Amino acid sequence: MPAYPDDGVLFTILGFISEYLSIIFAEVKGRPIYIVDSIITKDGEELQ
Repeated sequence: MPAYPDDGVLFTILGFISEYLSIIFAEVKGRPIYIVDSIITKDGEELQ
């Protein structure tokens, strides 16, 4: 038995992780520009 899972199990795990991340990113979908702008400007003063 190999110490690592085969490709099918690996892609299944990656599928679960991608679904989990999509749920997280769906929470911030309405404000991605705010996040990027706050990271760039560090204060977000230029937001409308």
